[in-house]
Amino acid sequence: MSVVGRAAHWPGLGNHFCSTVKGWLTPVRSPQSNGMAESFVKTIKRDYVAHMAKLDRETALRNLAIAFEHYNEQHPHSALNYRSPREFRRLAAASI
Repeated sequence: MSVVGRAAHWPGLGNHFCSTVKGWLTPVRSPQSNGMAESFVKTIKRDYVAHMAKLDRETALRNLAIAFEHYNEQHPHSALNYRSPREFRRLAAASI
């Protein structure tokens, strides 16, 4: 089931979520791609969603936006030598 398909199971969030998130399929014969997606979802749930207020749809969406910003700007990733994705890209671009 895709991420977009799962959104339908979140009452009050599904319709807006589906209209703002683009779903895609993993490449054929590329099992590591699905593993990366599952790891991302696990990290977001464990490190962010489990600790955030979910009072209503607006609050949930605002908190998700904050979580994604933190994940991309500050959250260290072991695969990126414990840098955030944006920091890793900035350093890669500067070394070219």
